[in-house]
Amino acid sequence: WPIPRGTPRVYGAVGNEQTCSAQGFFVQFSISAVMYNASLTIYFVLVIVKGWKDEDIVKIEPLFHATAIAWGLGTSLASLGLSLFNSVGWECWINTVPLGCQES
Repeated sequence: WPIPRGTPRVYGAVGNEQTCSAQGFFVQFSISAVMYNASLTIYFVLVIVKGWKDEDIVKIEPLFHATAIAWGLGTSLASLGLSLFNSVGWECWINTVPLGCQES
């Protein structure tokens, strides 16, 4: 597991802060897939329910891509820059403090 070695109550933790941050970055970036699913939902509503044609869809398609990529990449980079990726028990993701530590 990429969770830092010595993290309490985590079997097989052999990583460090960098491996934890790398996993957290990619887990957070995967939110882009959810955003793309939302874009597909909007696309199908516009085409099937509203009767939009290809000429109409082409105008808003870049917005679908930009939103999905910008949100996933933006939140991943911001979390990385703010050192927010810590162990959450089963993986590394956004967490205020590492597992087993207390905020002072």
